[in-house]
Amino acid sequence: MLINRLNAASAIAGLKIALLCWFAFLFVEYSTIAVFSAFETNPWPLIFVDMGRPLVAFAVSGLVLGAWPKRAL
Repeated sequence: MLINRLNAASAIAGLKIALLCWFAFLFVEYSTIAVFSAFETNPWPLIFVDMGRPLVAFAVSGLVLGAWPKRAL
């Protein structure tokens, strides 16, 4: 819905939107919890490894949805 609402006309535009969403909704929250939590204090390299899989998933989905042909309404 967000890619459609922002009129992402290419795969690169979809990728940019997906990476922005990954950073805003997943990385910031997870890194804040991992660094400042009393129960889970992970070093930054481990945080980057843990967030790598969602990064790839968001990137691939953004590329696919951005490149998907839009239908005329």
